[in-house]
Amino acid sequence: MQGADFNWQCWTHDPDGIKIELMQLDEKSPQMQFIKSVSNAG
Repeated sequence: MQGADFNWQCWTHDPDGIKIELMQLDEKSPQMQFIKSVSNAG
């Protein structure tokens, strides 16, 4: 499922029932924009 922040997300769980979230960051997402700004800062 693509979220409002443009990232792709999927949820599952392991055999013990532990919840797992998988996320692929999109270039347009706020998270990726932050990562780029921090990596270019120094």
